Amino acid sequence: MSNPAVITLASLSDIKGFPYRFEIEDNIGEAIHIHYKDIRMDLTIKEFLELAEAIEEIINDLVEVEEFRCRDFDPVNLVGLAPLLPFLSDIIYTEVFLEDLIVDTYDEGGNPVLLNLKCSRIIKALQGHCGENDSRKQVNYYNNFRWIKQDNSERLQYNLEQIKKNGYPVNKELITLFNNDNILYDGQHRAACLYYLYGNIKVPVRRLLFKDNKFSNNKLDTLHSDRVEVLGCNGAVSYGTWQEGEGVYEISANVESVIIHKLPLSEEIIIDISGVKRGKEDGKFMIEIHD
Repeated sequence: MSNPAVITLASLSDIKGFPYRFEIEDNIGEAIHIHYKDIRMDLTIKEFLELAEAIEEIINDLVEVEEFRCRDFDPVNLVGLAPLLPFLSDIIYTEVFLEDLIVDTYDEGGNPVLLNLKCSRIIKALQGHCGENDSRKQVNYYNNFRWIKQDNSERLQYNLEQIKKNGYPVNKELITLFNNDNILYDGQHRAACLYYLYGNIKVPVRRLLFKDNKFSNNKLDTLHSDRVEVLGCNGAVSYGTWQEGEGVYEISANVESVIIHKLPLSEEIIIDISGVKRGKEDGKFMIEIHD
């Protein structure tokens, strides 16, 4: 009897420029097929699970960071993280305020932009403005009750209900950041749900530290830990760094708030606001200093 259906469990075909075929298929009623180039491996479900566990242990042993375990990461994000693992130097666990988190996304013209979490498409969708989130192309999991993948709205509602039911974090499934950046690598849905439910609370996160600050966002220039972050009235975020002996940052935009990160008490920073157009009706904006 032929199999009644084929479900693609994983595929690298969507990765632009990927040089060969790699797919894992569940041929219902027959076997699990792993396609690698022109080779097909036929495995029973038991054999496939045993192979997956063996590969997981191999990866854990290859990564030269004691705290690293594959099972602590979302499987989809682990695929994207895989090429970076040879450069991983440490994993640290800390806490951040939700409003300090940044989303790497796109504007209406399709150009990459950085936005504060509270201005993200997920927060907008939770507030009932779903257009941007619904049209976003992303990888979703299969629905728990149907043999089809969740759509974006279902995924968001699932995450919201999981936060309400189980809290955060569950096991070691933490919001993940790179180096000293606060840009979300993994966990935007969880962060947005937490912010929607509880406001600007402090939450535990995992920071992946890479050798020589590799994979930091060059807009943040995290080679210098001290950073000025400006939130504009339109929700866009701009950045600047100050260096010893300079310490001057010029702002010329519609500003809602200015945040200074990790400012040493022994140093001074001058914020030039001569070009600022205040966003508040009273002509003022907030300045915060974060340790």
